[in-house]
Amino acid sequence: MALSDGVQITIGLVLLAGVYVLTRVGVARRMSRAGRSIQAELEKRGAVDALSAVRLPYDRTDWLSFGLRDYRPQALKGLVQSGAVGRTDQGGYHLVRAGADGAPPAPGEEP
Repeated sequence: MALSDGVQITIGLVLLAGVYVLTRVGVARRMSRAGRSIQAELEKRGAVDALSAVRLPYDRTDWLSFGLRDYRPQALKGLVQSGAVGRTDQGGYHLVRAGADGAPPAPGEEP
């Protein structure tokens, strides 16, 4: 039993959409895992405020890297933008303490 052209195209488009969604979910999981590892490393190194901030080796994207993709630079950028991690003027990174509601303090607000 042969499928018509319309059915074959529809099946192909559904499979293509499924592969796209699965790859996006995979990237989101890897970014989340990279973010958790960054926060764990900062905690392990004692970078809990601006005075104890540490430099991280992956704060810049390496354009000539071979092998698996490193999601830590993108995750670090996202953590800084969300306010979970702070960046000093000297290029160091530190954890930002959460407020009573679990959210990071607003910019300019004392933790």
